[in-house]
Amino acid sequence: MVELTYRQTYDLITGLCLDLQTFPNEHLIEILKHRVHHLRVADPKCGELLPPVLNILTDQRTLIVNGIIMGGLEYRDSIVKNLLRMRLPSEVLTPLGDMCKELQLSANEITVVLNKFCGYIRSLAPMTLLALAYQLFSICSTACQIIVPISALGKYFYRFCYRKLFADMNSGSVVELISHLF
Repeated sequence: MVELTYRQTYDLITGLCLDLQTFPNEHLIEILKHRVHHLRVADPKCGELLPPVLNILTDQRTLIVNGIIMGGLEYRDSIVKNLLRMRLPSEVLTPLGDMCKELQLSANEITVVLNKFCGYIRSLAPMTLLALAYQLFSICSTACQIIVPISALGKYFYRFCYRKLFADMNSGSVVELISHLF
């Protein structure tokens, strides 16, 4: 098996994205199935292909998927629903959040994405929190949607920072207080 460098992978994906329109629907469906599988097993590599492939398939009048005839929009809806039902590994949350911006989600789908991803915030390491928060805020298009990640981040900081901060304020040691924050 040959391992590709980051640069080679980037060049390959860029080249594929330029030629996706020429691929038959059957090949695009297979590419999409592989991308979804890679997300399921915590491998965000080549995830950049998911949105453009899904957008091309959405524009198709009819598709044959596993022997079933369906419209492109119907297929898109089933893929998005399956992605939102999956138990996602934390390693793919930020890349998937970035992909959601390109998927042209409806307001209801955005709300579901925000609620799902915000449910994972409590279990994230602090280093991954900033990137995911950025992706979540960039998905939001209304003030009501922005409240969802703000609320989740507020709970996160209360649980991991503020509660320790208030407990340590009673001890009076500035060194202990700072060491708990960082």
